[in-house]
Amino acid sequence: MSRRDYTAKMPWGETLTISADLDEASANIAVVIDSYDDGPKMDPTPYQTADARHRKSEAVMLAVSYCGREWYAQHTDRRDSAEILAEIESEIVVS
Repeated sequence: MSRRDYTAKMPWGETLTISADLDEASANIAVVIDSYDDGPKMDPTPYQTADARHRKSEAVMLAVSYCGREWYAQHTDRRDSAEILAEIESEIVVS
């Protein structure tokens, strides 16, 4: 398998696209940012496929975490980040 994109629908309506090669343990996981005039760009995360145990759902959750609490949590939410991420993980749909 080679690198491909996976899209996740977030519980609050946004989508997150990542790019990963789930067969290659040392391949990086990247967030695909589509807000550029000349097309999408990949923002590599510090994570590799092995960190996600070769699973697209875990790769997406690592990318969500990489995006930062400011992106995935309401500023009034006082829960621990791990608790918020666990809730998100139970609700996302990855394709």
